[in-house]
Amino acid sequence: MSTLSTIGLISFLICLFLGRFLNEKALQVLNKDEKIKLMDGFSKMRKYNLIPIIIFTILIILLGRTLQPVTNFIIFILLWIILIAVTHMFLFSKLKSLQLSDKYIKKIVLAQIIKFLGVGIFIVASISYYL
Repeated sequence: MSTLSTIGLISFLICLFLGRFLNEKALQVLNKDEKIKLMDGFSKMRKYNLIPIIIFTILIILLGRTLQPVTNFIIFILLWIILIAVTHMFLFSKLKSLQLSDKYIKKIVLAQIIKFLGVGIFIVASISYYL
């Protein structure tokens, strides 16, 4: 692993923890009724959110055995971006339908942007490893 890849990984982890911290801070904006509405609204998502990740992991393992490392890496990145995009489109449409506080939604959006930034830094740094 190159120095740039290591920096990318560390940046990703920092952004991930910072985003998680901001998610927790956003919850403090909600009152008890809104928190219950949030938990009820996402109960099914919590049950089934591991399914795409498991499928994603199996695909990467199977493809990793048959494809060149660079091709596998590109497929990995594309699948990851698709998974994140679809998950977040569902997340934001669900948040809007629950009619939660705008302040809460803005804080959640900021947290997600920071997480996306971390993923982006990691991807760019990792691509440099293959060039």
